[in-house]
Amino acid sequence: FTYQLVSGVGSTDNSSFRIENGVLYAATTFNYKTKNSYSIRVKSTDNTGLSVENAILLNVVLPTAVSFEISGIIGNDFRIELKGQSVNGGSLSFEITRQPTSGSLLPSNSNGVYVYTSTNITTDTFQYVVREGSMTSLPATVIVYKYNPNTVANIPKNMGTMQFNSISVIGTNWFLGTISTDSFIQGQSYYQIGNMTFGTL
Repeated sequence: FTYQLVSGVGSTDNSSFRIENGVLYAATTFNYKTKNSYSIRVKSTDNTGLSVENAILLNVVLPTAVSFEISGIIGNDFRIELKGQSVNGGSLSFEITRQPTSGSLLPSNSNGVYVYTSTNITTDTFQYVVREGSMTSLPATVIVYKYNPNTVANIPKNMGTMQFNSISVIGTNWFLGTISTDSFIQGQSYYQIGNMTFGTL
């Protein structure tokens, strides 16, 4: 089969592409913000001269930077891991495009992991993008909630997941080890569970 770009219904963006040896190439640089889909019309011809034409819609895709919320204690430094989704399985890099308003943000030893230094301001935000090769994502926003654990509201019944560090069984009695601290945001309120230990029954 041989292939060529032809005029007709759906050939609006033929000039942005070229076909060489059966491979479709971009003939321009794409900008997702100004145009994220292209329509071309391709003719396929076999060795007897029979042919068929079809319009093809091409979508421009980008790696994705994920917006999310995170909570921490006022005055404490804490770890923030940025989140990204790849287009084709390539390696991702992260770039802070807008620094926090009140706290400070420094990269750790791992790509995409940052250490946030808290201040007494209770809410902070920053933005970042994900890069994969020559592609750059749209910016994502991270909202940082900071709380004083001494003024935390009562824990609601539908509290978050707890992790059990150890469970041991002796005869018909059992012992539950320390439950690790769990903190979470619910309705923009911060809750924290302290360490608890249960003895034998």
